Amino acid sequence: MTDRERLQLVLDNCSSENIETIFQCFLDNFEDNLSPRTIHSLYKIIGFSLDHKFEKLDEVRWVSKERATYLRKYLDGSMWKDEEIAKKYLQPQIENAQAIIDACKGV
Repeated sequence: MTDRERLQLVLDNCSSENIETIFQCFLDNFEDNLSPRTIHSLYKIIGFSLDHKFEKLDEVRWVSKERATYLRKYLDGSMWKDEEIAKKYLQPQIENAQAIIDACKGV
């Protein structure tokens, strides 16, 4: 039986739609069919994916901190010398808020 056939068997018989549970069902039933190298390879793939997620989170944190700093200064009145100029430059602050929202969507 191939790995694909084993996985299909698990998908057909596992009641969960959750990837963790499906993977656990696969391991419970077929761990002995996997070589240590295969398990290690899966471990490295998951580790790489986790590293990528952390990089994205670091980027979101950086964008959010930078843009939120601008928003705070704008809202507390310390960015511009008077209210008229502040009103004139409202759009960049809307864009700062949108940049934070967009960055958070990517994680």
